Amino acid sequence: MRPGPRLLAAVIAGALLLPTAMSLPSAPAAPPPANPFAVTTENLPSGSAAAGVMDLTTYGAQDWVHVTGDRIERKAAVPPSITVDDLNPAAGRTSLGDSPLSFRWSDGTSTPSTSGVTTGGVFHYDDTTVGPTTAHDAGYRITVPAADSARRLVVVGGIWQARGSVTIAAADGTGTPYTTSIGASDSAAVKHYTVTIRPGEGVVVTTKFTEKLTANGNVSLSAAALSPIGSDPSFTATAAPAALDLTADGPDDWLHLDGPTINRRAGVPDGTARLAVANRQAGAEIGTQNDNPVSYSWTNGTPTATQPATRHGGIFFADGTNPDLVGVDLIAAYGYDLTVPAAANPRTIRFVSGAWRASATVSVYLNGASTPSFVSSDLVSTGASVTRLFELALGVGDSARVSTQLNRKTHESGNVTLAGVTLADSSADGYRKLTTSLLDRIAAADLTNASDSAQRQLTGEVASAQSTLADTTAQRDDLRLAYLLLRAAYDDAVASAAGAEYTSVTNPGLTSSFGWEGISTRRSRSSTAATGCAAGATR
Repeated sequence: MRPGPRLLAAVIAGALLLPTAMSLPSAPAAPPPANPFAVTTENLPSGSAAAGVMDLTTYGAQDWVHVTGDRIERKAAVPPSITVDDLNPAAGRTSLGDSPLSFRWSDGTSTPSTSGVTTGGVFHYDDTTVGPTTAHDAGYRITVPAADSARRLVVVGGIWQARGSVTIAAADGTGTPYTTSIGASDSAAVKHYTVTIRPGEGVVVTTKFTEKLTANGNVSLSAAALSPIGSDPSFTATAAPAALDLTADGPDDWLHLDGPTINRRAGVPDGTARLAVANRQAGAEIGTQNDNPVSYSWTNGTPTATQPATRHGGIFFADGTNPDLVGVDLIAAYGYDLTVPAAANPRTIRFVSGAWRASATVSVYLNGASTPSFVSSDLVSTGASVTRLFELALGVGDSARVSTQLNRKTHESGNVTLAGVTLADSSADGYRKLTTSLLDRIAAADLTNASDSAQRQLTGEVASAQSTLADTTAQRDDLRLAYLLLRAAYDDAVASAAGAEYTSVTNPGLTSSFGWEGISTRRSRSSTAATGCAAGATR
């Protein structure tokens, strides 16, 4: 990582050797205090439900809330762990109707279940101010109290015709707050924040106005979900990274699809059980994707030995481009099966999968079971492609079959994609190796354009990870958390340094349908709130 001025100063300060009058043995320097959390931020695409589905029951195993103008729906039968406060209740809260995520749940309190809503809550400053908002605070605050275990908090919030700040801080005031700006004019900006929280810590997320560009300018909050992390087995879906180094992330095995050509890790002894992928439609060929949102690289592959960067992947259709299957429930097997053999050690499988003009269900079957242990409904595309990074943690001796089934397509070429898959030992020794490899990548990365908060966060997690590695008594849970937090901070710094978001459309008629667009002019709007426009409308 090429250090910026602030980071460079810290590195130099840590390297200074000061002369002393006496030569005395010195105690080893105490490791820096670990920050209570790490943050990653994803910019969501424009359009109602354009970013796919978020199942709050799945994302919020511990607690969740869904906000609208007249209520805060929450998870039933659990002690509340998420509190939402309106910083200016006198201005009233209204509703939006076009969140880029469609929210589902099956364990609500006042509304027990819903198959998908694109609503959210809109928070106001007043009805007249245009310019700086210095008279009083306005916006919202989310509070999650401390707990003994590590947890992941996901927040979906936005802004329209205004500028503001988002600050994430420890509930007890320790550590360094993470602060980022958010703003939008004609088109709303909506973001998906993921906060990885250390054991014993709580967090407070505060979004405030700093300026209104029109009298109707507002901020929004649609949902927040909280879940524990660190158990085996487990299955999660997160934002797809900008790049994936298959060699570094797949020390045990990896594969990459380039249409029907499958590159995989070289040097594995013959007879070793390997990752495998198959088209669920018997006899159908895997199509070639040219516009995957992730750039894949490797240095130990076969048949292609080295690949510095490719956006190719594999496309799985429903009976090719058969128009008779548009708009109907797909009963036959369409999609792919990814199989993971059993092993004597715990492992983590990561894979990038997406959908275009189609919906697909990702089901995980463990140890030959006929009933899935995990199901994800994230892959729902109504326009542009929706892509996720899925992560499956397996325990000792576990095998798995990941079956991704196309359920419906809205275009004759509607499809589901699979590009890169990695497999890594997740024992204590495995996490030591993964963390060491990631530290090497960070040292080589140019992240000077990342925000101050992203660089500061990464610097802290690098120091914390190094301290954990130096501790010969560190247990697997400690090493796993150090790696997860370091990876979160690295992903955030990479995204921040890019300063833009990648968009793609997986249409086989297009050979290169991707591009970069700025984050401030991404969305057209239509009005659904009482003010005439709600943050998040027509995103």
